Amino acid sequence: MDVCLYTDDTGGEGLDARTRLILTAERLFGERGIDAVPLREIVAAAGQRNASALSYHIGGREELIMAILEFRRERVNNRRMELLDEYVRDSTGIDEIAIAAAIVLPLVELMQRDTHGGNYLRFLSQAIITERPDSAYRSPGQNERGMRQCYRFYEARHTDVPPRLVRERFAVCVRGVFYALADWHRDTTTPRSRTERSELPGFARELIAIVAHGLTATGTSGSHRTSRRALRELKQP
Repeated sequence: MDVCLYTDDTGGEGLDARTRLILTAERLFGERGIDAVPLREIVAAAGQRNASALSYHIGGREELIMAILEFRRERVNNRRMELLDEYVRDSTGIDEIAIAAAIVLPLVELMQRDTHGGNYLRFLSQAIITERPDSAYRSPGQNERGMRQCYRFYEARHTDVPPRLVRERFAVCVRGVFYALADWHRDTTTPRSRTERSELPGFARELIAIVAHGLTATGTSGSHRTSRRALRELKQP
C-alpha cells in the first residue's frame, strides 16, 4: 500500500488566548510530562499576562488535558474514517495493512500539515504513562470513532484468537504508534540530538509495515521453540 500524505498550512499567527494555552500546554506536557509542568508556567509561556487566564478560558489541569485531546480529535477521527471508507470501497478490502495505515496515516499527516502536530504525539505518549486510571484520557486516541472502527475490523479478522489477546495486541500496536512518532519528532527537532532518522514519509511506511506484522501475529506465548526457551530464561534468577 502506498503512503499518500496530504498537507496544508496551519500557521500560528492570530491565535486566540484559548488556542495559545492549549498549544503551549501540549508542547510542555509532551516535553516534560503532564504532572511536571506548573500551570502558571503554561500561562506565562502562552503570553498571557493575567494569571487566571487558564481557569477563565479552560479550567484546571484535567480540563486542559481534555481540551488538548478535543482540539485534535475531530480532524484526526474524520481523516481516519475517510481512509477506512476508502479501503472498504477498494476491491482488496480491509486487511492488517489497511488497518495499520488507518491508525498511522492521520497522525503522520497531522505532523506534516501542522507545525505543532508532533507535539500532540509527544503529549499522547505522556498521557498514556500518567497514572490517572480513572481519567477520561486513560486510553488517549483509542476511544474515538475511527479507532474503534479499526478495532472492529481487526477483531472480525481474528475470531479464532481469545478476545483478551485481540484487545491487548491492538492496544500495544496503537500505543507503539504513539511512542514511535513521538520519538521520531523528538529526535528530529531536538538540536542536541545526534540520532539520524528517516524522512517522515519513509518512516511512516516502515511503521505501517511493523504495525501490520504485529497485528497479524497469531502465535501465543510459548508456541515456538525460541519462545519456550526465552520463557525458561526469564524464570531463572
